[in-house]
Amino acid sequence: MKTQNTLGALAASLTLAARVATASSPDFWIPYVAAPVTKAGKTGLFVIASNAVGGSTAPAPAWITESAPTLLGAAFEGFVSGSTPPASATPATMIYAATGSDGNQHLYGLDLANPSGSATAPKPVQITSLSVPASKTLCTGGQLQTKLTTPTTLAVVVYVATPETSAKPGTDGYCTGVPDGKYYLVTYGESDTTAPTVIDIPGGTSTFSALSNDGNFDPLNLNNGNLGGLLYWDSVTQDENLYLDTNFTGAETLLHDIAGPPIACVEAPSVANGARNYLGGSALATANTSDGFKSYQFVASGEIFEFYDGLAAGCITDPDNLYFIGTRNGSSSSSLYKAPLTSISSPKTLLASFTSTESEGYSLIGANGSVVVFQKYTVSSTGAISTTVQTVPTDVTSTKATSIGGPYSGSLLTSVLAPAGGGSITGLDWLLLTSRNETVSSSTTKVTYTSEALDPNGSGSVMTLPDDTVLESFGVFSTELGGNVLEITGITDTDGGFGGASLNLLAVGAATTPVKLTLSGGTSYKVPAGYEVSVSGFYGTSVAAGGLFSLKGAPSIAVALDVSKHVLVPFSFTNTNVAPLL
Repeated sequence: MKTQNTLGALAASLTLAARVATASSPDFWIPYVAAPVTKAGKTGLFVIASNAVGGSTAPAPAWITESAPTLLGAAFEGFVSGSTPPASATPATMIYAATGSDGNQHLYGLDLANPSGSATAPKPVQITSLSVPASKTLCTGGQLQTKLTTPTTLAVVVYVATPETSAKPGTDGYCTGVPDGKYYLVTYGESDTTAPTVIDIPGGTSTFSALSNDGNFDPLNLNNGNLGGLLYWDSVTQDENLYLDTNFTGAETLLHDIAGPPIACVEAPSVANGARNYLGGSALATANTSDGFKSYQFVASGEIFEFYDGLAAGCITDPDNLYFIGTRNGSSSSSLYKAPLTSISSPKTLLASFTSTESEGYSLIGANGSVVVFQKYTVSSTGAISTTVQTVPTDVTSTKATSIGGPYSGSLLTSVLAPAGGGSITGLDWLLLTSRNETVSSSTTKVTYTSEALDPNGSGSVMTLPDDTVLESFGVFSTELGGNVLEITGITDTDGGFGGASLNLLAVGAATTPVKLTLSGGTSYKVPAGYEVSVSGFYGTSVAAGGLFSLKGAPSIAVALDVSKHVLVPFSFTNTNVAPLL
């Protein structure tokens, strides 16, 4: 295998966290979905303007449709070609399905970019002439962009079929168990008189359609942003192919004799906390070959690089290196590895021969160039979980890890390695941890939370946090907004919710008093009893969207917030679940 020297387009576009000012970020529309809990509830899709979130008056929802929307794909503005990082990544285009006036489902495009900061909401435009009657299912099959720098090149794959009798949305038989349908490729901007493109995706059986049987496809984009191909395993030939066009033709076979779709090497918790993919534009996965497990990097150009002879799991990256937990074929122990991004096929062992079983395992949290931070969990014979946070240096092979946090009872609710000021200032990284604690007295379970901000280098706490506090990152798009994470503090619920808490902005790397989020106009805000909170920030902006989700079956509440104005805006309707669509 060759040494990989060129990274894909996403490698550059997702490298920085908050090294850019948010004041010049473009405006956009934030989409939300409403779903009725009872017949009296509301249904549909509405948007709010990002530049209206921090105003003294809460923005009113602008309704796009009162039919139930199904999100099929979305593209973001800000990606650039080559090695130049973006200043922001904001919603630009979206494709969704909804019922039209004729009672059939159609596909619609919605322009979410709002460069002029207009107060007039966008209007949906029907895409292609596809018309799906109520007797048929319309299911999502994946998305791609033929050029990452141009959001209007967004395209989606949809599957239209006849559901099995009595099958409901989200159940087997509604989408996954119906093999008699058709796949269509639909591109944003196609006119409503254009017939959708029928595509013949290989791998279907008499029981399942192709994507249900063979797994999802993975679009790989070149360094200039252009689509290089669609990575997809074919169960008929047992090949891992790169299809060179969007019609799944012109296949270039990368690997033969592969038993099942390759297993993606991804650390889900770190991704959920805003971890960046410095190997974007390519895919890391383990294939089950005739010679055992082998782990590869699949590149948009059609090249492949074997980076580990065995099963690689929990892959994370920093700007210079890949880190993963590897297990050799036939071995019951694992090791922690580091590989330079410029030579991924030459991994170095950082920590050798630790146990990875059903009762003991490891999960990577992050790396900052000096140390790799991970959590070790053990499960007792009674099922009790204990978690310890550990580190090893990145420049030497260690015989043992250093414990810097715990042990904690149960799994960590939050484990985030956050740079000072989002990386915009020189300062100490903070390791943010939240544990969920349960005590039982007289058959009553009481839940409390404990949060810590630690020095990942092992010097201990960098800031004292109040009891009953939960820390959260700003999610998938951006770990921090304006150098802040979310502090949920003063929780009075004892059954697991965050009720009674204030929502604060905690500046990472600065031992300053957290700033409270208030409602529009300055009114204080407390989380309702029985609700949890989750928000995601839009990269390079001061704006986030999210929701409050009930542990007791009450309707969900959507929120938007602006960290620059310290304002939170909730959206709720009677007998209605409301949630962000992106």
